[in-house]
Amino acid sequence: MVEIILTLFQVMDGFEATKIIRQTEASISAQRVDQQAEPHQSLVIALTGNASGEDQTNAFTNGMDMYMTKPVSLKDIGELMKTCGEIAAIHGQDRARSKLLESSAAAGDG
Repeated sequence: MVEIILTLFQVMDGFEATKIIRQTEASISAQRVDQQAEPHQSLVIALTGNASGEDQTNAFTNGMDMYMTKPVSLKDIGELMKTCGEIAAIHGQDRARSKLLESSAAAGDG
């Protein structure tokens, strides 16, 4: 299972939420017995109506992995989930996030 988190900047600041998520993941990873496995990180996607370069930079600087500008269709999210599942089946759950980000960067997606 690949964990995907879509951040919406309404209830809690998405930047702050992502920092908390990353801190929690780091704490859990530090407690893992099997230190050879890649540390677990959820795929955090900024989902926002702001399309400025500054907002994108802030998203990535604050630990988000991808940036999607609204409106986003359920089809787009479904395709992303399908791709995540396929990558996890090939590379394993621990490497799925990094492999998805590699393929996204190669394709020029953000």
